[in-house]
Amino acid sequence: DRDVTGVQTCALPIFDIDEFLVRAAKREETDVETALRHTRAVFFALGDALSPEAVAHLAASLPQTFDPLVAEAQRRDLDIMPADQFWARVRQRLGVDDTTARLATDAALETLAERIAEGQVEDLIAQLDPLLHPPLRRGAESAKAGGRRMPLEEFLRRVAAREDADADEADLHEEIAEHARAVFATLAEAVSSKEWFDVIVELPEEYHNLFPPRSA
Repeated sequence: DRDVTGVQTCALPIFDIDEFLVRAAKREETDVETALRHTRAVFFALGDALSPEAVAHLAASLPQTFDPLVAEAQRRDLDIMPADQFWARVRQRLGVDDTTARLATDAALETLAERIAEGQVEDLIAQLDPLLHPPLRRGAESAKAGGRRMPLEEFLRRVAAREDADADEADLHEEIAEHARAVFATLAEAVSSKEWFDVIVELPEEYHNLFPPRSA
């Protein structure tokens, strides 16, 4: 194929930042978190090596999900809460260690993505750090078209199962609900007010006890 200038071009595979990081991690033989850190450094270096015009061309050739990387090359602040900060806020709200906070975050986000519409999941992904994308992707992939219709009890059981806990125990049931509240409160801070509203309007009233007070 040739573009309008007559320069020969070739069709390249198109994938989002999540697939890009998975491939980078595989080639580095490391985890996605490390691959993201390394890739950000590479894009930062590209900002020094390339002209502003070349960086702009690079940005235009990549899907919008690559914005966290492109921002490094453009020396541009990105209004996205870093995953480390997200996990830290969940950790502080629950008074738990980092491993528990990450597990609770993954479990609640994955189950939320099962419950809401796929398009809404994509809108959330667009406003969150790439390290928070995997549980949302997994939840969306396992959900039926349009999201699952699950009562709150089923939602909490799924969160508990993903935390390797048994939500049928009365005391643990409230603990899992508290975990979901902490993740939802942090999610409400990480995305725009409109985006958070679009999420909660998809959930029935019985879920509202899990939402931060300002969104109830």
